[in-house]
Amino acid sequence: MKVWTFYRLRTGLEPQLYAYTDQKKYADEFNTFRKNFYLKVHDMRKSEFKQICSDHPDQKIDFHKFSTRNKKFMTPKLTEPIICTSGEIKQIILYKNDLALRMLARVVCQLDYTIFSKNIQSNLRILGYNSIEDYIRYVNFDFNNFTDSFDTIASGFEVDELGLYILIHENTLRDL
Repeated sequence: MKVWTFYRLRTGLEPQLYAYTDQKKYADEFNTFRKNFYLKVHDMRKSEFKQICSDHPDQKIDFHKFSTRNKKFMTPKLTEPIICTSGEIKQIILYKNDLALRMLARVVCQLDYTIFSKNIQSNLRILGYNSIEDYIRYVNFDFNNFTDSFDTIASGFEVDELGLYILIHENTLRDL
């Protein structure tokens, strides 16, 4: 049987298996929409492929419908199936709140927002500034100044899974 494997090449390091499939259609689609990978086609026995599946379950290529927002009405909807790996799907589904808060925490500086007018403070609360500040304290283990549980912080956000997927994997996505 034929198996298509995609490797990440990094200078001075061994090639790293990123994705694989035994379906040509999946390999073609992955190669069309993704970049920065070296494609290699292998002939192997079914038992060898089963071993790869067992050893590398997160690298198997699959399709997934991520949630996103309808731009006109801002209502949740599912995308058309997107080609990705099982690990990428798990990353978004299981850790989307944490990943989104970490990305927000990178751009939000910690400051005492009481220096702003009551109107600005109200707008910052609406945008989730307090939740992001609490999250930063949570990940920095500053429990003395921590006001909510992590679940409470994350509950204030509804993550656009497709947008998060694109942000995380933009260096591997082709501009089409």
